[in-house]
Amino acid sequence: MALTMTTTAFADEAEPTAPKDQGVILPAKLVVSPAGLPEKLRKGEPLAADELVDRDTPWTKEECREAGADLERGEYLVSRDSRFSQCIVGRYTYEYSINGTPAAWADFRITIIQDSHHRDRTMSSHVLLDEWDFRAVDVIAAGKLQGADLTVEISCAGSGGSTCNGRSSRTFTEQKDISTWSKTPGEDDAFARFGMVSSPRTNPARDSRAKGFLPRDRVSFHSIGQTLTGESASASIEFKEPLRCDRAYYLNSVGGCVWDRTPLIWWVDYKDYPEYAKHLWDAQYHPTKTSPFGSHSGVKIPGGVLPDTPTADKPLTRLIKGYNASSLRYYNDTHNLVRSACRRLSGGATEECDEYPMHSTYEGANYSKLHPAEPWKYSVRYIDGQQNGDAGNDLQSWYFRKHVLGKADEFYVSPFNIPADEQLTTPAPGASSEPPTARLSAAERAADRIPSRDLCTHPTLGGRYSCEYGQEWHVYADGMKEVWVVGADRQVYHRYSRPDGSFVRWQPFGGVATSGVELLLDESEEQAAVIRVRGTDGKYWYRERSGDTGTWTDWHLR
Repeated sequence: MALTMTTTAFADEAEPTAPKDQGVILPAKLVVSPAGLPEKLRKGEPLAADELVDRDTPWTKEECREAGADLERGEYLVSRDSRFSQCIVGRYTYEYSINGTPAAWADFRITIIQDSHHRDRTMSSHVLLDEWDFRAVDVIAAGKLQGADLTVEISCAGSGGSTCNGRSSRTFTEQKDISTWSKTPGEDDAFARFGMVSSPRTNPARDSRAKGFLPRDRVSFHSIGQTLTGESASASIEFKEPLRCDRAYYLNSVGGCVWDRTPLIWWVDYKDYPEYAKHLWDAQYHPTKTSPFGSHSGVKIPGGVLPDTPTADKPLTRLIKGYNASSLRYYNDTHNLVRSACRRLSGGATEECDEYPMHSTYEGANYSKLHPAEPWKYSVRYIDGQQNGDAGNDLQSWYFRKHVLGKADEFYVSPFNIPADEQLTTPAPGASSEPPTARLSAAERAADRIPSRDLCTHPTLGGRYSCEYGQEWHVYADGMKEVWVVGADRQVYHRYSRPDGSFVRWQPFGGVATSGVELLLDESEEQAAVIRVRGTDGKYWYRERSGDTGTWTDWHLR
């Protein structure tokens, strides 16, 4: 008699599935994110310019790989020291399992360089894989590892209604087996370029990051990601960084994009502007030694960057004085408060009254008037006039180079290389240091034309003028408004308002400028004013307006 055995499989008792042969990428840990401050700065030690967290040039693959030279297997770093270029480098392992048991491994280095652009709303991402090293328990496992797939995906996604290349999201994918990946030279294994030129602004109601920005800047937020996946999508690794784009007319004509996590710090070197840097130092570290609020209990002055700075918990934000009537009024209120405070001090013949925070910020003097219950105040001090002017031009250039937007871009100011014997003391009123030589580039000395890509157009007044040098506005006692800019030919131009509020056309104002126009009010007459620009000789040239006749002098030295 034959015995028949029957096996019944019930729906809720499925047979166990045999483990698959598959490759996965093992995770790594973030060990370094050099967005912090140099240790020397924390200790008050001298710093060289190349030691600052203030990179303007794009990363090269050699520099990025050098930054990760000390990484061990299973570690990666992200460098956030530039608004326009990012370096991500790490050492990973691709693990291949046979029947659920790890049997072969491929160690490799990944380098990601992604660049945004100051002069257009685009970005590019390069993914490079190299330095492959293989291990396996046997020849069979080694062969299967070589044939396993590795997929690199580069993606862009808009936020709050924003888009990438006209779509809400966009993805580029590159898939190869391990053998093919390992034979590439690691030059440009995967590449993608995304454009946000036609992207709508991010809706602040849908993404809180867009709140506070000026509406006409048309800020849009995006997420740029790189994903590496083996044969199991559940074990992929992903890098994702936020990108912010805009169309701010005061920075350039077509807008730009920045990596939003990069800290904004304006570095002020004592070696360049000793009296200016010393004023910043005292305001941030010794606010009780400043005027006019030094005697107030609990006084603080914002903008400091070091954690132990008494003012490090309140950043500064940029004021675009020509944006609308409200911003111009805010600027003038700050200017009047500073002027009043400076009258109580005395300075030498070559000195000017400097204020901190700067009048180009919302945290300037007017902030303390509007928020009297808060401890945040300001400081004024007479310092060398050449240093004051050069530092002011340096700040305007920094705003432009770092693509600093008005109202919502938070930034800090950090004076450094302050001599130890001056870190705890305040110079006597009127003390003056030898001013530094005006720092002019070769192009500035030649007074060549400003490239069209660096020209801005005002949304209502029109014209073409230097984005870097910006606009200088003034409202006279009778309500007349006047604005000055530097044109493509480096000549100063101006427009002023008629009694009915309309403006005359742009008119040449002469000069050959290597800086923005700076307004210096004349205390003697309500309708008087003084402006100055830096010439090709590195010296400041002036024109004065008569309060009685409204006529201007020719350009002259003082």
